[in-house]
Amino acid sequence: MKYRVHQAGKDYVADVTHVEGAMEVQIEGQTFRIDEKSLNNAIRIHSVVQKGSEHLLCVAGKAHLIQIENPRDYKTAALGDGALSLELRASIPGRIMKVHVKAGDSVIKGQALLILEAMKMENELKAGGDAIVETVHISEGQAVESNALLLTFRS
Repeated sequence: MKYRVHQAGKDYVADVTHVEGAMEVQIEGQTFRIDEKSLNNAIRIHSVVQKGSEHLLCVAGKAHLIQIENPRDYKTAALGDGALSLELRASIPGRIMKVHVKAGDSVIKGQALLILEAMKMENELKAGGDAIVETVHISEGQAVESNALLLTFRS
């Protein structure tokens, strides 16, 4: 999944993939592998303060202000003809923890649809626009693979 990151006046694209129980993050041609061991031994994040998309990280005593855009906020953005994506797919493998909607529900942009747990983190997936839930393809507790169809919508 690609994330847009803004730090110190510069924009970056971070491409995050999940490989063998770890994450690989590619930024400007450099690849970083992050797993529990590297987090415990190499990276010491002392605190994180979040306000919207802005994060203040204190790493090894040095503060870094970064802005991370949630890919779910732009992944279902308008397509070329102005129509919204009518499918919601899992961007990463995980387990469905909670489904907030059912078939026939009207949803508005930014409304929470479901919670997908991946790598011990809960990810709240939100509606990319106003629509009606046509089909719920998953259930709570279900394991899903990357790109699995979760919900379909109609406008």
